[in-house]
Amino acid sequence: MNEGQSAVPNLLGMARTAIEARNDEEAISYFNRVLEIDPTVSEAWLGKGRSVARLSSLKHIRLHETAVAFGHAIGTAPENVRSSMAETAISELVMFATELHKANRLHWAKFVEVDGTSAHCVRNAFTILDVLDAGLRWCPHFGPALQLIMMVSGSALAYGVSDDQAAALERRCDEARAKLRATDPSFAAAEAAATVEAERQAAASAEAATRQIAETQAAAERARRVTLKHWALLIIFVVGLAILARF
Repeated sequence: MNEGQSAVPNLLGMARTAIEARNDEEAISYFNRVLEIDPTVSEAWLGKGRSVARLSSLKHIRLHETAVAFGHAIGTAPENVRSSMAETAISELVMFATELHKANRLHWAKFVEVDGTSAHCVRNAFTILDVLDAGLRWCPHFGPALQLIMMVSGSALAYGVSDDQAAALERRCDEARAKLRATDPSFAAAEAAATVEAERQAAASAEAATRQIAETQAAAERARRVTLKHWALLIIFVVGLAILARF
């Protein structure tokens, strides 16, 4: 082990201490120093990706950097743990992406009347989707990532998008849904149950609307008959007065 390599354990230790102190900028600097010495240290790539993600905000989404770092973490992990490293990486990527998605939705709801808000939120949504696509290259059928793609796409459609953007969002949503149907029996069952429930509610709503229309029509007919009766009584009264006036 050369002099540089001997410093790696200490640098990793200092990076962990910085993370415990919630100082991600400092942690990143230590992880970078480790990677300058040895770019095959998987822990440093993973730690750097996590710290970068925690520094992300809607003004500066850094999840692309996180995805790149996580990709290196997977590539440099020992063969016998590479699969578990990939699952860890995409799980954490989905976690960070979910937080940004929630923040993006809240931002849109709060500032929707401000010029530029919709466009900003749409850009953020596409950034999140691109990052999730990157993660799916590690684990193509990772259910939480596919579900998040559907949620982000659905929300983005509400922000106000162009026809081309809407088509792209709908395509991504459909592709994610198709993968979930093919790989997750519980999703397919839940979707089928949701469809049946939606149809039941639609039928119930239609029945209620029909009943309401019938009740409204019946009430109108009763009101018409009462009105006719009142007019008839009034006419009889007037005619009676006219007859009495002759005597």
